[in-house]
Amino acid sequence: RCLAPLGAMGALEVLRLRRAGLTEVPEAFGGMSQLRELWLTGNSLAELPESLAALKGLHVLALEANRFQALPTVIQRFKRLIHLNLDEQRCDLTAVDGHTLPASVLAVLRARGCNAAFPQLTPPTHGPTNLNTVFWANNMLMAVPTQLAAFSASLRLLDLAHNRIAAMGSELFAITHLRDLSLAGNLLQEVPAAIGSLRGLQQLWLHGNSLEALPDELGALESLA
Repeated sequence: RCLAPLGAMGALEVLRLRRAGLTEVPEAFGGMSQLRELWLTGNSLAELPESLAALKGLHVLALEANRFQALPTVIQRFKRLIHLNLDEQRCDLTAVDGHTLPASVLAVLRARGCNAAFPQLTPPTHGPTNLNTVFWANNMLMAVPTQLAAFSASLRLLDLAHNRIAAMGSELFAITHLRDLSLAGNLLQEVPAAIGSLRGLQQLWLHGNSLEALPDELGALESLA
């Protein structure tokens, strides 16, 4: 199936090629200069061509259920990316350390079930942060990523369930505006009293750990359901 002619559609804004049997993305796709959303879910992709760097206005990139073992380097050049989905790769997404994602406007970051470490995020140098949702469950994290504190003003949902996190440290309590937090299925043995600093917390999932007690400070979280 020849998809290269699609690259000549310079006015195209949304392209959905879900479960299309793709093993590669044509270089010509870089010609779709007005593309805002690229959905490539459920294919057999392992890399993306550098020609996609020409998609200066790309907002949504959906790559879940492919075969990426590393973050495609071209993603670092998507400065206007708002939504990135890497969920459920069909192989381990192991080559993540050292990779940097532009997060000036990034709002949603997903990579569940990939056995992946957490990438470096570049926050905006000026103005507010935009990152509000992070799904990084079923991976290999040993701790809450410290860099998330830089997005404290905007981060509302953090799902780190089923990792290898053994402690809730200060890096977590620096994310002061969290509303939804899942640390289910980790290696936690206690919940620190500092949990009371997350005043806006509405949902908290801790099942599947080795907790013997909960701190009284949880009772002070009036919004907690």
